[in-house]
Amino acid sequence: MDLDVLGGLVVRGLSLEPMEGNPPPRVYETTGGMINSIGLQNLGVRAFVSEKLFALARLRTVVFANVLSYAPKTTRKWCGSWKTTRASPGTS
Repeated sequence: MDLDVLGGLVVRGLSLEPMEGNPPPRVYETTGGMINSIGLQNLGVRAFVSEKLFALARLRTVVFANVLSYAPKTTRKWCGSWKTTRASPGTS
């Protein structure tokens, strides 16, 4: 699929530090559908910038970083960390 034809792309949630998420089983089928409990697994903002951002920056569509924080102290750290990533290609 040509991602450049999209109006925008939202990446999965990013935390300040990597998160492993919940242990298996993460998905449970029911008669009415499916329940999942992934647990916000993600590689963390630093790994995202160093491993993923360059490829995403080459797209001709807007890429939104979905950031998550679960405590006021973490939110302040997140803001400081995100400022340092703004110097990376593809960020604004």
